[in-house]
Amino acid sequence: MRVNTGSFDHAFEACKAALSRSPAGLFTDFDGTISHVASSPAEAVLADNAAGALTRLSESLALMAIVSGRSADDARALVNSEQVSIIGNHGLERITSFGRVVHPAAQAQVDEIAQAVANIQQELAHDSITVGALFENKGLSASIHYWLTHDPDAARLRILELVRRESHERGLLVTEGRLVIELRPTTPVNKGTAITEVIREMRLRGSVFIGDDVTDLDAFIALKSLSSDDFAGTSVAVLSAETDPRVRDAADVAVDGVNQCVLLLSRLGEYFSKTG
Repeated sequence: MRVNTGSFDHAFEACKAALSRSPAGLFTDFDGTISHVASSPAEAVLADNAAGALTRLSESLALMAIVSGRSADDARALVNSEQVSIIGNHGLERITSFGRVVHPAAQAQVDEIAQAVANIQQELAHDSITVGALFENKGLSASIHYWLTHDPDAARLRILELVRRESHERGLLVTEGRLVIELRPTTPVNKGTAITEVIREMRLRGSVFIGDDVTDLDAFIALKSLSSDDFAGTSVAVLSAETDPRVRDAADVAVDGVNQCVLLLSRLGEYFSKTG
């Protein structure tokens, strides 16, 4: 039965139930979930009290992991806790206590991604429509953010035209998130396949995934597909004024914004530190 997405208490109870199925793991996105969306990716920081909540959960659960479109190194620097595992570039790389793992097929397309971004940036250098666009080469993928442009709708169309051209010529995948267009390797990896692999490797019996953007939908869907008598999964949408309706519709439960998300993590950390 679907849980009411509008209640913080329902979200807490649903997450508590899933994470009580030991061994359990909690996965969360970074931007828009445990960090307020900043003017540029470089300005993002952990929200107040998030670091303590992550640490407590990492001590109480079998796994506490950040799953981000950011590079793994970038996410690691922002979280700065060796106890928290990092799944970066939408699942193309991982940093855990066992070391770093990079998808070999993705590594093979690093040069193509770099050249594609350079070409697009050069072509848009004097384009008035895309003034304010931010170009972010993350090695295994690249993002072009356009929320600071004067007309985001027009900027999206202009950028998308060039991104599609480069992706066609170089055999890359184009995806979109909230006011961002991304170039990725064609490797069939996303947040959903990434958490599925980890859940199976660790033989987790319960998991929670927290996200706020359409790039998190793959993870929401993955948890539903894994649900069985032996596994309980709960997906949590972090809502804002910009939330795509598909994110809320796909989630099991929801919380209102980053502050409530951090409160949810803190409450879960308190609960499991006492019961674990």
